[in-house]
Amino acid sequence: MAAPGGLPATLNPQISKRPLPRDAPSEVPSKRKNSNPTSTLPRPSGLFVEGSIVRIAMENFLTYDICEVSPGPHLNMIIGANGTGKSSIVCAICLGLAGKPAFMGRADKVGFFVKRGCSKGVVEIEL
Repeated sequence: MAAPGGLPATLNPQISKRPLPRDAPSEVPSKRKNSNPTSTLPRPSGLFVEGSIVRIAMENFLTYDICEVSPGPHLNMIIGANGTGKSSIVCAICLGLAGKPAFMGRADKVGFFVKRGCSKGVVEIEL
């Protein structure tokens, strides 16, 4: 999986001494306005443990216009430079699973997570 901003998700071949197993290809999150957060990406069935997060969709959430993340069935890491939206994805997961805003230490009301200048934001978590 890649982090917002288009940073690569693969390890540097000079650092990695053995090849990593590949999961199904995942969509790179973007800050584009022309995608549909309610569409689902194709993914292999039967690989996920029951209750796993298989899709995170955000619209007008913190720094994102529209973003969809489809984690793989195994270990997932969100990597990227400071300010690229890694914590925003974690906040979306927490709020999307009915977490309290104060739990994240970022804001005390859900409305503060709506992108500046927008009247509403959406977070969808598909299990």
